[in-house]
Amino acid sequence: TSGFRELMKFQFQRVRTHYHEAEPLLDLIDSDSRRCTCLMGSVYYRVLDCIERSGYRVFGRRIGLSFPEKVSLVARTYLEKAPSWVTMA
Repeated sequence: TSGFRELMKFQFQRVRTHYHEAEPLLDLIDSDSRRCTCLMGSVYYRVLDCIERSGYRVFGRRIGLSFPEKVSLVARTYLEKAPSWVTMA
């Protein structure tokens, strides 16, 4: 319904705001752990993009990343000098 889509849009804006506000905290995490944190954050951030593109259709099929998308995120996260979950997504 349109009400559900509006609720999802609102929630997605909130989530993205939290991601951006938390970004500076990555510098406080040990560098070995930071890459893993950035990788998982970028995966979830990218899944949000997929859900948005689907028109917030979350009850039909499972929405996720393809294997090539996952491999790309892993490679980029480990090759970046200062990875970020927002810019990696």
